[in-house]
Amino acid sequence: GLGTPTAQALGAAGVGTLRIIDSDKVDLSNLPRQILHYTQDVGRKKVESIAEKLKWLNPDTKVEAIDDYLTKENAEELLGGCDYVVEGSDNLGTKLLVNDACIALGIPFSISGVVESYGQIMSVVPHETICYRAAFFGNVSPPSDDGMSCSAMGVLNTVPIFSGTLMATEAIKYFLGIPRRFVNQIFMFNLFLNTFESISLRNHTNCAVCSDKEGVYYQKQDYGTPDNC
Repeated sequence: GLGTPTAQALGAAGVGTLRIIDSDKVDLSNLPRQILHYTQDVGRKKVESIAEKLKWLNPDTKVEAIDDYLTKENAEELLGGCDYVVEGSDNLGTKLLVNDACIALGIPFSISGVVESYGQIMSVVPHETICYRAAFFGNVSPPSDDGMSCSAMGVLNTVPIFSGTLMATEAIKYFLGIPRRFVNQIFMFNLFLNTFESISLRNHTNCAVCSDKEGVYYQKQDYGTPDNC
């Protein structure tokens, strides 16, 4: 739901290479919010479906379709070499893994979460801005997100589309060197209530991830089962 509008926007904008990482198959229930999949794609690998649509959209964009889930064992291989990462998973474990691995690899990224009519987004520049883990949890272990995902609670289909478009814009602004982005802040919105607000954050100097000089923090953590990524 977050990944497809982001990929569509970046492909249409002319980003040279897009690396899509997922190992799920298209389900009928995905179609309202995962806008690059159509009825005839049900049962196909999501990365194959997305790669096909992006090629139709912009043949000049190179699409690397990775049929796999992101884990701490393959994070360096799959994320390495990227200029920017957009995180669009449906579980807290993968969000924390992307945060931790991108900081270790020095890759800027945007990360978002959506549920029902609500969404939030922030962007991170490693070792320059506050990271996702520090913003939400500090050095406290994050709680389980069982039952809190959009697949469990439901989500208005326009919410991930809106948030995915914002994340694509964050990436574009980074490429263009435009400084006004969602760094050191969390942007939150509720499309039912028509509320849009931003909370400013101060960098967490004692963050275990950001202060990891060896860049191996994520290799010691348990991020759970890598599904629904």
